[in-house]
Amino acid sequence: MYKIGRSGGYGLDISDEGFASVKESGMNFLEYSAGREPYTEARDFAKLANKYDIKLWTCHLPYRPYERGDGSSPLSEVRKAAFARFSEEIKKAASVGIDKIVHHPGTPFPDESERPERLKYAAEFASKLAELAAREGAVVAVEDMPHCIGRSIDELETIISANDKLRICFDANHLLNDTHSDFIDRLGDKIITVHFSDYDFVEERHWFPTDGKIDWVPLIKKLYGAGYNGPWMYECGFRGRTSKDFYDTAARILKEAGVPENM
Repeated sequence: MYKIGRSGGYGLDISDEGFASVKESGMNFLEYSAGREPYTEARDFAKLANKYDIKLWTCHLPYRPYERGDGSSPLSEVRKAAFARFSEEIKKAASVGIDKIVHHPGTPFPDESERPERLKYAAEFASKLAELAAREGAVVAVEDMPHCIGRSIDELETIISANDKLRICFDANHLLNDTHSDFIDRLGDKIITVHFSDYDFVEERHWFPTDGKIDWVPLIKKLYGAGYNGPWMYECGFRGRTSKDFYDTAARILKEAGVPENM
């Protein structure tokens, strides 16, 4: 069996029926999206995952509402509120055995002149988050973003260089300013989890893989060749597919890329 999983959002039925469907398809990993309905507590999500012997791979920190989820904000009260909120979610996730925390380094902002200041705050915030997570036995993975802070290789490097505990969540459909190949060449050794979906290279779409323009086999070859050995983690809607379609598509691409089962 290949190591394949998906986000707890994007149309997943968070119920006995939904989790049974994931398990029966062959997928064995899930990302807990903190604060999402109907299970807003990690312990409740974990109980359902444990019932179906599904591993909770990551916890995705919340980022909405933006005024409570932006570590790059120039407003100290926003950063303070975000840190308090994220701290609680990290502790809850760690308490159920989740040791990888996905973090958006910023949220949308209208004034590009703020970018240098926001990048500075984002790096400082991520560093503080990394230290807190480490005390809980977890690692923070900063996600590349399409427009916000973290929209380029250079910005991701600036953020993670703030603390050697920081790592990266590679979202393949968020790259609008760099190629996948360049991203993996420069940051591949820092990637500890992924979000996989497809797009048209114009805007993030979160389409099902093979519905967009990503050439998946060479991307997967390069990523696993750079040392990534975690699961293929979907972050997209079903778009008319079943959980079995999710498993079969990922397994086919992984096999064509030469990735061994259970790697």
